[in-house]
Amino acid sequence: MSDNTIPFMYQWNISRLTNNGEVYKFSKGSADVKVALIDSGIDYDHESLGSNIDFINSKNFTGESDIIKDFNGHGTMVAGIICSNKRLMGIAPNVSLVVCKVTENRQFKLSNLIKAIKHAINCKVDVINLSLSMYIEISQYNIISVMNSLIEKAYDEGILIVTSSGNNGIFLDDYKKIHILGFHPKVYTIAASNKRGELATYTNYSNKCILAPGGESLFETEDPNEVILTTYPSDIHDTDSFRENLGFPIGYMVNFGTSLACAHFSGTIALLISFYLELKGDKPSIEEVQLYIERSFGQNRQDQEYEEYREINTYNVLKNIEVDYGNRTKNN
Repeated sequence: MSDNTIPFMYQWNISRLTNNGEVYKFSKGSADVKVALIDSGIDYDHESLGSNIDFINSKNFTGESDIIKDFNGHGTMVAGIICSNKRLMGIAPNVSLVVCKVTENRQFKLSNLIKAIKHAINCKVDVINLSLSMYIEISQYNIISVMNSLIEKAYDEGILIVTSSGNNGIFLDDYKKIHILGFHPKVYTIAASNKRGELATYTNYSNKCILAPGGESLFETEDPNEVILTTYPSDIHDTDSFRENLGFPIGYMVNFGTSLACAHFSGTIALLISFYLELKGDKPSIEEVQLYIERSFGQNRQDQEYEEYREINTYNVLKNIEVDYGNRTKNN
């Protein structure tokens, strides 16, 4: 495999959403567009991610240290889908990341999550990516009230929150608990699709969920092309033998899950905002962002079997903006 780039054959997810990279002719993203990565931190020395990080506004909320370094791998994998920009291309390679570290090991305190969301709002990010799924009892009114206030505050500031549905194979419309964020209609809850564009076997889902590539479970497939290739901390070596068998360079690894699906959607919103900004000179309203997302559904799928589960397509989103404003701008 080349030392410089990883072929699109190993990036079916990116290829599908970007129309084999054609979307990058519209935009690769703007550093003026910021995504809050609320997660386990990031490998800030990674060749494909370091240049995207807003170090001034990034912060550790765990109370265990001040650094945002990822000792787990989850945050780095999510970040790679959003904006990897060297050997592996993310959805929006040139956008900025405000890294909000809330966990060392994927278990997080609710108080740290709340602080991180407040910080992201104060930093005036454009998108908050929360690749986490926590379900609570409907009777936990205090938590619901706090989260409702945060979601409404973010929305009022023009910030969209995107979260993952979870990996338990649950049909959420019949579930007795509610997602700590996904209960709110102003939050995008993302379920995972597989390489065929169908619901992944493990994904939680509902009629409200939007699909994005999460890959198939490593427990369900022996084909590495069915999972998702993304960035991984270069100094974590727990998967080295597996990575070497697949032939990937250090700093890259495959995985699956709704966390990665969530990142595809957040990256799409960030790229949408970037392209609009480049064409119009200012950012779209939150209502315009939602409209372009909604318009894109159904443009890439002809069959009816999975019609109720809408899958995002980044190329279609930006193509619609190009149709509305691109030619008009070029003629001015």
